Amino acid sequence: SLFDERLVSPDIPFRFVPNNFPYFVENGVIHYVFWIRPGYQIDRESKSLRQTIGRHVMLRFRRPLDFYYFRNSDENKSVAEIEHYHVFVKQYPSMWIIDAPC
Repeated sequence: SLFDERLVSPDIPFRFVPNNFPYFVENGVIHYVFWIRPGYQIDRESKSLRQTIGRHVMLRFRRPLDFYYFRNSDENKSVAEIEHYHVFVKQYPSMWIIDAPC
């Protein structure tokens, strides 16, 4: 599980990982998933969610980058029991990197 307490501290409310089944997107865009620990409360409508995802983008890429995120409707979620958002991060040619999971 994404939040198995034997592997992930119960103090960690989020996971920001490359999507194992990325959507087909244009070159230079990377598809991540921002998972929220079950039971953790976050305001989906506020700027704080965007800021929280932006901090994870910054930690991953060590610089601010353009990104877009969305939440699938309940009927389209592949993992309905864990709140999550699809995050698309724009890389620029000067920074092509090989990604490793968190």
